[in-house]
Amino acid sequence: MLGDTLDVPPAFFDTVYSAIEVTDYDNLPNNTSEMAAFANYDEVVMLLDISGSMVMENVTCRGATRFQVMKETALFMLDKMAPTTLVGVGTIGGDCGTPPKMWQKAGSLPLPELRSRLGFLNPDGTTPLLNMLVESPGLFTDNPNSRKSLLLVSDGANICKVNNLDICEWSQELREKGITINVLSFLNADLENTNAFAEYTCLADNTYGKVLYIDALNCRITPFTFNLLEATRLRIPPIKRVQCWGPAFKELWAVYPERR
Repeated sequence: MLGDTLDVPPAFFDTVYSAIEVTDYDNLPNNTSEMAAFANYDEVVMLLDISGSMVMENVTCRGATRFQVMKETALFMLDKMAPTTLVGVGTIGGDCGTPPKMWQKAGSLPLPELRSRLGFLNPDGTTPLLNMLVESPGLFTDNPNSRKSLLLVSDGANICKVNNLDICEWSQELREKGITINVLSFLNADLENTNAFAEYTCLADNTYGKVLYIDALNCRITPFTFNLLEATRLRIPPIKRVQCWGPAFKELWAVYPERR
């Protein structure tokens, strides 16, 4: 089809080159490397949302459920960890009083074992976010000198209350403990999810973290911002005039997609 379009004889194509980068994480957004900075800590605890809503919604551009993308995200992050990083994992699921399916303290398991256990995670219940957040500091070590980060991966807002505890006020206590909260959300950054993003932003701002979300239509990981111009900016991939077929083809343009 390309040869017919460019009026090039088929014999010209001696070798076929693929422009698609094949990786173990085919369901992740194109610019997943944006999350690499979330691994630059001495201790990282991943708090993963395994609620039922994660399998009821798809990441549109990939045709995979949020749950599938969440698991690949966790495995991708493990690959980005330095050998000396202590990694822990907790899950958000069940109901407001049920124990989590996975609750591993940072450094308690080698990374290959964590990878194996992540592969067996299954969806479970609702989103008792605050309950799990309140317990999550216990997944870090007592070392006061280590840089600690809680990576929250979720698609929902908190549904439970803990003695009328305010989630924003609570996050200020984490800052005093040297724990940073970084967030990756599967929710769309629109008016329907204002409350959820207000909580995410509060958690991150109070602990010097960042909030990213998956733009499911454009397959991008995007920083969340209240800047209306930035939020609605049209993003077009770089387009350049090329001459790979020689000077005879003067109207040939190429699109350069983002790499992971």
